Amino acid sequence: MPDRIMISADDEQVSILQDADEVIVNVEAGDGINVIVSEIGERGPKGDPGAAASMVIGEIPIGDIDGMNAIFTPRNLFVPESLEIFYNGQRLSVINDYNLSGGSAHMLFSPEIDSTLLFNYSKP
Repeated sequence: MPDRIMISADDEQVSILQDADEVIVNVEAGDGINVIVSEIGERGPKGDPGAAASMVIGEIPIGDIDGMNAIFTPRNLFVPESLEIFYNGQRLSVINDYNLSGGSAHMLFSPEIDSTLLFNYSKP
């Protein structure tokens, strides 16, 4: 039987089934959404409730998308290893597409005007 995962987004809670070792959550682009992800056992949340990861999904980072700027910053402190950057729906990779420095992503290219740049990450 698959594990159940509880996702809390603001005041709403949604239960979904986890078929493998990952959970996929699709969110419409906006300023981002904070979600709390925690495992649910047969009798409620497993482990320390304070241990749940606080995630930001679909955040529009700080920085102008103007064809010249290549530095973008998450709006919150983040766990560097957790950062995922999506450019026009395609996931970018560290080293090949961007580097992290001083809490910002330094792109190896300048995103074009009218393109979409979204960040997903865990808060510490």
